[in-house]
Amino acid sequence: MFCWLYIPHILCYAISNKKTIDEDLDRWKDKTYIKMPRIVLLLYKLHHDPFFRVIFYHRIGPVLKLLIGWYRKGERSFRIRPSKKIGGGLYAPHAFATTLGAGPIGRNFTVIQGTTIGKKDDKFPVIGDNVTFGANVIVIGGVTIGDNVMVGAGSVVTKDVPPNTVVAGVPAKVIKTKETSVK
Repeated sequence: MFCWLYIPHILCYAISNKKTIDEDLDRWKDKTYIKMPRIVLLLYKLHHDPFFRVIFYHRIGPVLKLLIGWYRKGERSFRIRPSKKIGGGLYAPHAFATTLGAGPIGRNFTVIQGTTIGKKDDKFPVIGDNVTFGANVIVIGGVTIGDNVMVGAGSVVTKDVPPNTVVAGVPAKVIKTKETSVK
């Protein structure tokens, strides 16, 4: 019934960064156990999820966002800086008061509410693949967060984080090293 509202969105999906949007949709499907075709899931998420709309508008770029984003706005408290490169599989289920202003962010990044990632001294954080942030995480400056890292809720990250670790605290410290298996 509401599908006609999203004809411009579907056209933008078809002509823009479709592969990365597909990766985002697949990640949402995996995390929420929604079993529906990708295009139906796209319509569902665009209609019901203002956080997903923010991600979608980031993926299609600022010009297309200006053309179609005015009548189905995203969540205003969830901000992704326009020039930032974010790999596919971004999952932000309830990203109230979240700002993603990092350098590049890898694939399969999960972020929860109240997170701020920003620059300090004109240097931006770099975040690897398969990284998860708990609620209210702050990452500032030219730090590098390695692959397969989990950052605990309320942590403040101001120094580099090695891959395959769990960090938490203020300032964040390694509290556990994850086991990795080589196949």
